[in-house]
Amino acid sequence: MLNPYERSAEVYDLYYSWLDYETHAATVYDIIEQRRPGAQTVLDLACGTARYTEQMARWYDVEGLDISESMLTVAHRRMPDTSFHLGDMTDFDLGKRYDALICMFSSIAYVTSLRDLGRMIRCSAAHLDPGGILIIEPWFTPDVWNEHHVGSRVVEGDGLAVARIDTSVMEGNLVTMRWAWAVAWDDGDADAYVEEHPTALFTVAEYTTLLEAAGLAPEYDPGGPLGRGLHIAVKR
Repeated sequence: MLNPYERSAEVYDLYYSWLDYETHAATVYDIIEQRRPGAQTVLDLACGTARYTEQMARWYDVEGLDISESMLTVAHRRMPDTSFHLGDMTDFDLGKRYDALICMFSSIAYVTSLRDLGRMIRCSAAHLDPGGILIIEPWFTPDVWNEHHVGSRVVEGDGLAVARIDTSVMEGNLVTMRWAWAVAWDDGDADAYVEEHPTALFTVAEYTTLLEAAGLAPEYDPGGPLGRGLHIAVKR
């Protein structure tokens, strides 16, 4: 069993080509400008292949952080002049502060305990200037998770075809997703592998409590870019 994105980083952008990064980033930009006028610097947490980082660079000086070397390899390829940091979003120290930190597309799901969620939020707050803003697009809440969901999807393009079959196991608020990938290239090569993705489900109230405890003033948008909600918190 492979670790998250150990192999799938190479096909991630094709598989998620349906995601409207440009529109979603514009939404985030509006939120930052409303609450932090004149913002200049943004850190993209769990930046992955830097699709959101790339969009936010239209307006800000951006940097990215991710725990996956495979994902950062793709990010560096996309934005070779941008600073990307290999690190854990629950425990990092970059020695500087930013106007805004963002964590998009439910990447926060990979924080698998309330203790670590609190650490992530406190660490984020420490990297914000006073009046700076933290934006988190959450994973699903426990009450809406479909425990027995299985799914599949096939995407073709860029000289390859990618298929993914999904299943999961739920124990309390922990969800272990297993993704079976099959990839075929137009040069005749093909591969198949399974990745295991440990995630956790948290309530809005749990987020709110931890954000307030870290010295942030939180608000919650139940919609957000993908209907999963959006936590918006300004450093007091």
